[in-house]
Amino acid sequence: MSLMNSLTQSEKDFLEYRHETTRERIIKLLENGLSFDKAVIKEAGESLISYYDWIRNNIKDIDKHKLNDFDNIPLTYHGNDLNEFEKDIFDRLPNIGKWQWSNYTRVWRALEEADECLMEFVYHEANYLCQPPDNTI
Repeated sequence: MSLMNSLTQSEKDFLEYRHETTRERIIKLLENGLSFDKAVIKEAGESLISYYDWIRNNIKDIDKHKLNDFDNIPLTYHGNDLNEFEKDIFDRLPNIGKWQWSNYTRVWRALEEADECLMEFVYHEANYLCQPPDNTI
């Protein structure tokens, strides 16, 4: 039986509305034995961590304080009740991801919301990161 045939209709629908790269990453995680929920959480967490690291590594020095201020969110939730799988992801997230995790019952939705917050930060505070490099024009 193929992997796609083993998914529920709601899982197939979920994947259908994801970007191709995201869908491929989730499928690869499923092929490596993760459950659907864990594959979605793992992909969303790793994507958020990667995006935050990219911003941190590419933001101009003069604007680094803006990113630090943005991610200096007082946390009331520290993931003490998480299982080992969730805790591994949680501990590596930027604070915006940890903060959103505490606001949602669906972890993947919290991570998507944190990703959207980062996109808004870049748009408003470091818009030059949205521009193609000068040498590509």
